[in-house]
Parts: sequence; C-alpha cells; structure tokens
Amino acid sequence: MPAGGITRDVKKSEITARKELPQSLMPARLGGLLHPLELSDLVAYLETLRKK
Repeated sequence: MPAGGITRDVKKSEITARKELPQSLMPARLGGLLHPLELSDLVAYLETLRKK
C-alpha cells in the first residue's frame, strides 16, 4: 500500500509492459531497521502473497 494509504486496482489489460529490476525494492539491511516481531510479521505477510 502506498504511503498515503491509497490503493489502486489495475486490470491486466491496462499493463503494457513489465520488467524485472536488477535489485529488490526492499531497503538494504531491512532486518536491522525492524523489531524482530515486525520482521516476523513482514515475512508472514509476504508468504501469504506467494500463495495467491
């Protein structure tokens, strides 16, 4: 979700191009920025996305 809490649904037909980025959008050393419970919650959330 973007910083302002606004979401936007995009139909597949509206996507004209996709490309793989050379690096992740996740900040480097993210594990050091989050409390261990926050990191655990993030990993659990990301795992739910894989199942969709």
